[in-house]
Amino acid sequence: MNGEFTLYLQPHFYHCMKNRNNFLCFYSLEFDPRHDPPNPDMDGQIVGIAAIVVHLCLLILIHFSNEPADVEECLTSLLLQCYPTLIATFASIGRGQLTLFDVHFAIAITASPVNIYITYSTLTQVIKRPNHLFRDRIVNWKRTYCMLFLLFPFVWLSLSLTSTLSTTAFIDSYYCQGATFRDWLLNNTLSYLLQSITTWWIPLLPIAVILLLLVAWINLRFRRRIVYQYKTERKKKGFWIDAPFIWWEILSECHPWLPPTLSMYLHANWVYNITSALQLASWTGYIATYGQILAVFTAVPPIFSVYRLVRDNWRNIGKFFKALPRRWKMEFFYLFTSERVFRSRCGQLGDVELYISKMYPPRPRSQEVPLLLVQIPSIELPEPLLPDALLQETVLKRYSPQPSPRASTFSMI
Repeated sequence: MNGEFTLYLQPHFYHCMKNRNNFLCFYSLEFDPRHDPPNPDMDGQIVGIAAIVVHLCLLILIHFSNEPADVEECLTSLLLQCYPTLIATFASIGRGQLTLFDVHFAIAITASPVNIYITYSTLTQVIKRPNHLFRDRIVNWKRTYCMLFLLFPFVWLSLSLTSTLSTTAFIDSYYCQGATFRDWLLNNTLSYLLQSITTWWIPLLPIAVILLLLVAWINLRFRRRIVYQYKTERKKKGFWIDAPFIWWEILSECHPWLPPTLSMYLHANWVYNITSALQLASWTGYIATYGQILAVFTAVPPIFSVYRLVRDNWRNIGKFFKALPRRWKMEFFYLFTSERVFRSRCGQLGDVELYISKMYPPRPRSQEVPLLLVQIPSIELPEPLLPDALLQETVLKRYSPQPSPRASTFSMI
């Protein structure tokens, strides 16, 4: 093509492609600005920023909000943003209106970690496994949300495969001539991982290594509980596919900080990739088109939901950040000692963080002395010391051990 040539290279994956055209099919933008510029309604800067805002607001509400109405409102905004993008891309197939860059941007902006998490929660809801989203955050229209989010991965995969395997779907689809399903699979797995490492993970590589080591250590500590729970569920239902759900349930219940930390890290990587694509398409400048203005208003309800959350809990937020160092100290203490109680220097018991789920209570240790054994035993006084029956009844009531349900469940620390 004549005109300006712009190439977005990812050289670490070039050797896996058969030829240069297959490489351009996945990683390039070649266009003549007079004839086929990027579509601002698909990959404009306002569209990308609005999508980032909606996804991040939904992430905050899922983790911290106790109002199901706010989460449902934000989920609706997410659906109103993702489905029109995919449907509009499908409608433009074979019409010569979109480039491969437009399609790849639409695919990337709808494949966020929060979308993957919602799809995972939908699958757990379908197979009747407990999950945080549908148990605590969604009250109304559960079946509707399940149907829409179950359909979403099929629509996304169809569009991604069409953009790779078709040579006539879009303006520059001739680059994809000879591309195979193997190329598509490598591009969406190995290449994406390598791209993330070379573009974003290098500055945060120590944090990534620490997170992986912590997950491995937690998995090693709870291996017996995971195997026991898996065998129990297997006998009841007979589903081997429950193993990853059981593993994640136990880890997230025993260490509640793990899901928010991993999700924020993955979203940071996703935001970086989207902003890189927006910088690549910013040659057109600021064009406030009709589609971009509509994209702005889809982000308004999630912003108001987060604003209400901060307004109603600003004091609790301050207390949370003030107590954060001590909470991390207690969590570190529990991570390596399996103790939820943190003792002060004077030997007094500090605050007890009740993180363990009711479903998976800790087992009592046999070395500890039960409370029943350290109670004052009953005293048998001789008859001459008791002046009357009333005094005898009073003394026996005061010194006799009373049966208590706490004696069989709690132990002395």
